[in-house]
Amino acid sequence: MTTLSPGAQAPPRAPRLGWWRSRQLQGVLYVLPTMFIVIVFFVLPILLVGQMSASDWELLRGNSGINFPDNYTAVESNSLFVGAVTFTIIYTVLVTVLLIGLGAGIAVGAALTLAYRSVRFALSRPSTAERRDD
Repeated sequence: MTTLSPGAQAPPRAPRLGWWRSRQLQGVLYVLPTMFIVIVFFVLPILLVGQMSASDWELLRGNSGINFPDNYTAVESNSLFVGAVTFTIIYTVLVTVLLIGLGAGIAVGAALTLAYRSVRFALSRPSTAERRDD
């Protein structure tokens, strides 16, 4: 057994990963795949669209330099802009309402079908009182 002199300090111990730290690491590892998908399919496209709107971006040539204020001031003089925005808003509202209605109809239809099958199954089985033990 090793003893220390009264003035000496014990050597420092290596830090151990406690229960809380290991749970934090586990939580981070669970979140990483979702974070990756959100960054790749949401954040990066939004940043790319922002870069495209602030630059002189042609379809086949790509980025041709910064054109920040001119892109937004040119919108006012474009005669197709108001019609395009109006069409987009109307299309979005109509499609959203139709898809919500279609989804609700499918859900109600599935619930009614399940209820019908459950009642039919319950009525098609003889009750225990009607069974005879032979």
